[in-house]
Amino acid sequence: MITTEQRPGQAASAPEDGQRALRGQVAWLPLPGGLVAGAQVTVDPIAASGSLLRWAIPLLLMVLVLLLMHAYGYWRLHREAGERHRAERRLQEVCATLPAVVYQAHRGRDGVLSFPYITGDMYSLFGLSAEVAMADESRLFATVHPDDQAHLRRSVEVSATHLTVIDVEFRACGPQGWRWVRSRGQPMAADDDSVKWSGYWIDVTASHEQATALAAARRDAEAAAAAKANFLATMSHEIRTPMSGMLGMLEVLEDTGLDEEQCALLATVHDAASLLRQILDDVLDYSRIDAGALPLEAMPITLPGIIGNVQRLLSPMAANKGLWLRSRIDPRVAAGHCGDGVRLRQILFNLLSNALKFTAHGGVRIELDVRADEGDRQRLCLAVIDTGIGVSADQQAVLFSPFTQAEASIGRRYGGSGLGLSICRGLAGLMDGDLRMHSSPGQGTRMELELTLPIAIAPGAVSARDADAAQPVFAPGLQVLVAEDDPIHQALMAWRLRQLGLGHTMAAQGEEALRLMQGRAFDLVITDCQMPVMDGYALASAIRRTERASGAVPVPIVGLTASVQAQTQQRCQQAGMDRMLTKPITLEALREHLAALLTTTGDMAAAVDPVPCVQALGRQLGSVATAREVLTLMQTTTQADLSGLIRATAGGDAQAVNACLHRMAGGLGVVGARRLGKQARGLMRALEEAPLVDSRAGLDRFSAGVERYLAGLRGVEFS
Repeated sequence: MITTEQRPGQAASAPEDGQRALRGQVAWLPLPGGLVAGAQVTVDPIAASGSLLRWAIPLLLMVLVLLLMHAYGYWRLHREAGERHRAERRLQEVCATLPAVVYQAHRGRDGVLSFPYITGDMYSLFGLSAEVAMADESRLFATVHPDDQAHLRRSVEVSATHLTVIDVEFRACGPQGWRWVRSRGQPMAADDDSVKWSGYWIDVTASHEQATALAAARRDAEAAAAAKANFLATMSHEIRTPMSGMLGMLEVLEDTGLDEEQCALLATVHDAASLLRQILDDVLDYSRIDAGALPLEAMPITLPGIIGNVQRLLSPMAANKGLWLRSRIDPRVAAGHCGDGVRLRQILFNLLSNALKFTAHGGVRIELDVRADEGDRQRLCLAVIDTGIGVSADQQAVLFSPFTQAEASIGRRYGGSGLGLSICRGLAGLMDGDLRMHSSPGQGTRMELELTLPIAIAPGAVSARDADAAQPVFAPGLQVLVAEDDPIHQALMAWRLRQLGLGHTMAAQGEEALRLMQGRAFDLVITDCQMPVMDGYALASAIRRTERASGAVPVPIVGLTASVQAQTQQRCQQAGMDRMLTKPITLEALREHLAALLTTTGDMAAAVDPVPCVQALGRQLGSVATAREVLTLMQTTTQADLSGLIRATAGGDAQAVNACLHRMAGGLGVVGARRLGKQARGLMRALEEAPLVDSRAGLDRFSAGVERYLAGLRGVEFS
């Protein structure tokens, strides 16, 4: 409470020092109602203190809050700085123990690259400290191998332009010499068009050394495999060449008049030579399987026919030992399948001959069962069961290893190289099948081959009783040119061609054969692949070039070689040869191959090409869908050309007949109808040499054969 009192000429009373001071402090305050000059102000100390506290306390609280906030902020900042410092220290400690460096790079708008942050073992990688590298990036770049600098610059440019991750390896010079360094950085674009990378450098020298050592080991292994393959191929050629001559001359000798004792001696020599050839074939087959260089050929086959063929071949062996030999075929087995008939026959022949070899009493049974029908495929089990000596479990574990037999005495008692089962299992694996053995001593053995084969239209089969009658007889007047430098093989081939009723002309080397072809026409060329001056490959290539230049009809070319390397087959195909035959070759094998390329008297009357296997054709054309499309189109066009051929023949239009034959030969050849294609080409040659009227009978037979072939195709659903 404030009051005023006027006492003129009277001094103020003597209050306490504190009250007097208080009055002096508030005398200037305006008072309600106004004051006169010289008025005295009296202030109540209690009231004044309450008024001061009312506005001082909030002010003090505000100051206190500000101080607390400042202290809290300082505490958090200090804590975060400490954590960051500890994290950086841990990162440095980790990087110091690893051959790695963490970095942050910056590339400005002007393209200048800098490193604001680097931590880690820089010295081990680059021979520089992190401080030096951050201060001058050019010194860091100077440690990079000169051959790698351009590649590193391009990687940085590409990453900056497209914001892609840098992932590059380069060599850098450190205290230990050149080291391989991997750099990986994640780019980040900034608002000012600059780019930053966060990444790492790491020493990958050990990985490069391991990769280099692995590559060197692979090269050494491949070189060793190639050397082994070349050695075996060379040995094969050197052994097969004289063996071919020996077996051929035995064949010639067998055809002469011999008495009973001479025939027995000749049979012994022939058996020994055949065994030697079989051992050589086993070694070569094992080598090719081991190298993954044994190709399989998919074609239409009849499994009952293969079983019957092998059974007939080994029946004399069973009869000589007094053993029975039987077979049982599941009636659900399809009439035809698609597979490699030669290799399946090889497996069955090996298993069956082993069973007969190790069976003294009882016999051997062949069983073929269907394990499952899988739409257009069948899972099959081919079993050979014998009542022989059996094999223990311990012996079974090693029997499938190469050059291994159950006991050391078996090789002496029964012979053999110990490669048969190893080859059979390898062939089964190539067919995606499995070969298993179930046996116990004294209880016999059961060998099971399980595999899955596509179902196909069965090829035409020839019964055993009609085999001799079905042997092809070549049309008269056919001429064969033989290019062979070895005198023994010249004489042997001349004898075989005479036996087949084929005329022939002999040339000692390729250039002579090429000159002979320029002066006359030949129906077929047989050439040895290895000859001096001009070998068989060069001869075949020269013949094909001449034919293309003149537009002549290609003459069939057969190559003869003692090599069994896959590259030899490829070289023959590239040179333009139609077939490659491996020495030694028998008269019957030569007859079979030449019959597929030359016109025979029975060709135009009865021979019908088998319906193609869609799966096998699909492998040649790229896909099964393409094969079906080609087969459907071939049926349509060939039917139209057949109608045109019949009309042109009836009208005597030789030019139209030749055009139809040309188109049909091409279409039939695409789908594998070789006999009909061969007949078409033969008729085209006949039209060039004689008037149409002389070929009418042949054209009629050809038309009938094409009609039968198309009728067989109509019964098959390709879509």
